[in-house]
Amino acid sequence: MRNKRFTWKLLAILFIITLFAPQFAVAQKKQAGRPTAAVEVAQVIERKTSETINLVGTIHALKQSEISAEVDGRVLSFTKSEGTAVKKGDLVVALDETPYRIQAQGARGRLSSARAALKKAELAKKRARELFEQKIASEEMWQNAEFDVEAANADLIQRMAELEQAELDLDRCRARAPYDGYISRKLTEVGVWVQDGTGLFEIIDIKQVDVAVEAPERSIRLFTLGTSAKVFIDAYPQMKFSGTVATVSPLADLKSRTFMIKIRVDNPETIIKAGMSARVTVGGEGKRKTLLIPRDAVLWRARKAIVFTVTNGTAKKITVSLGRQMGELVVATGDIHPGLKLVVTGNEILRDGDPVKIAGEKTFN
Repeated sequence: MRNKRFTWKLLAILFIITLFAPQFAVAQKKQAGRPTAAVEVAQVIERKTSETINLVGTIHALKQSEISAEVDGRVLSFTKSEGTAVKKGDLVVALDETPYRIQAQGARGRLSSARAALKKAELAKKRARELFEQKIASEEMWQNAEFDVEAANADLIQRMAELEQAELDLDRCRARAPYDGYISRKLTEVGVWVQDGTGLFEIIDIKQVDVAVEAPERSIRLFTLGTSAKVFIDAYPQMKFSGTVATVSPLADLKSRTFMIKIRVDNPETIIKAGMSARVTVGGEGKRKTLLIPRDAVLWRARKAIVFTVTNGTAKKITVSLGRQMGELVVATGDIHPGLKLVVTGNEILRDGDPVKIAGEKTFN
């Protein structure tokens, strides 16, 4: 009887060992796995912030043109010097007109001859018709007289075109300002022989200027046509300038993921010069609730921004989208909420599901 009891006890022990053996193996495996990491955490902060962006750009003239020669010739004079203000239509460069004046005179002479030839042909046609009606001349003679009138009229049209071209070339010897502005650069000198297409001078209009900046993709929503912007110019630290968004490029630079933006600024006194550097601030018209997380909580894995929180002693990964930086904090969105504790120290080697122990908590203002 005593042996039977012993046998049953032994079988019960073996059954318990068999039943709980997998759990013991898992526990031992866990104990032999990654050690528990000691980490520090910090809370997600909710704060009312104004959404602004500051960018650095370069000032460009509203209009900038290189005026080239339209005919061949020798430069006789420059009537305006560099930096001089000009009005639309002002003479700036004069080329030698002599050969083109001679061509124009020859064209006028040929035009006069063509007009006389047409009158003569019309009289001959009239006479041939009268003789034909009197049955003195043949019908062929009358038709030939009509053809002579058509030929004389075609020659007249051609001579008129030649004169128009000659007078146009003569006028092109005088290079004029295409709009109000300033002569920014001379591209040739008096006495130089230039050909059609050779640059003569450069003109710019700076009554208005554009500040060209590159806006990052995450901030492009702040830039809509007509949006106001504050402009700061290092050359005039005591002066305040304002502008509006004039153009927004629809195509991003594929390398930098930025969009070209132009801020239009009035410059009636022309104190702002093309090529100056400027700083632009856009936004800040109102405040809204924003979630801020510590920069130290952010890790980049597979080109994605992630953070870790602690749930029941294990690390949990959360993917977030980042906004602008504010000191030690950064604007973020995702599956986060105010008060959520994120790992800020010891997170570099963490993986999702790793055992962790909170060793301390940091505070960020």
